[in-house]
Amino acid sequence: YIYDYHPPTGHGTRGNLYNFVPYQGSIADVVDEMHINLGLKEREAREAFAFNVNESYEETIIGKGTYQEERMALLPSFVGYSRNEIENYARNNNIAYEFEVVEHQGEFQSGQFISQYPHANVDLSYVNKLKIRIAGEYQRPQEPQAVDCKEEPGLEECQFPNLVGKSYAEFNTVKNKYQLNWQVNEIKVDDPNYNEEMAGKISEQSVTPGTDIYELNDQVVIVYFMEEQVLPEEQEE
Repeated sequence: YIYDYHPPTGHGTRGNLYNFVPYQGSIADVVDEMHINLGLKEREAREAFAFNVNESYEETIIGKGTYQEERMALLPSFVGYSRNEIENYARNNNIAYEFEVVEHQGEFQSGQFISQYPHANVDLSYVNKLKIRIAGEYQRPQEPQAVDCKEEPGLEECQFPNLVGKSYAEFNTVKNKYQLNWQVNEIKVDDPNYNEEMAGKISEQSVTPGTDIYELNDQVVIVYFMEEQVLPEEQEE
């Protein structure tokens, strides 16, 4: 895996790239055959040849196949690892490490792995520092008592609020307060209508702020939520 980005200059596409690493034995076999074709080396004479008419002939391709060689050491994905397991891995491989505790609105479990830098499957020989982001403790807010705004119009506390720009946790507070027919549409990161500036927030609502909840008895209240975008950490020099 290759992360196409250079933090000091800000150059790169941040694209997911990868590189094939050939077996050294495969390279040696191809080079050997090239030397024979160029007349730089004599081909070894074959003294015997055998075949079986019941078996399909399969042409030999020079350099193709697997070789008994040690695999390249790659950085693993730490999804599912405990903090203690990550620390032990880093120490055993002489890698400096640090943890960043990320605040959240209840979308993760406390202590849950969120992301790592460098990314999984990079060449371990180039990894000298590891940064891991994990979810911090989340204190769930107390649920407010539900207000019945469907029986009597004009109540001061029953004016529909402006949810645009609010987090999903803040929206849930309103949702639990007003027992309406809600419809939540999530805008994914790869959606052409995705807005990074509104990531993790409500971007649009179908009800005009200030509308009396009494008027929404038979309506579907639609809100649009921008999916949270987890960006990779930028590598330090």
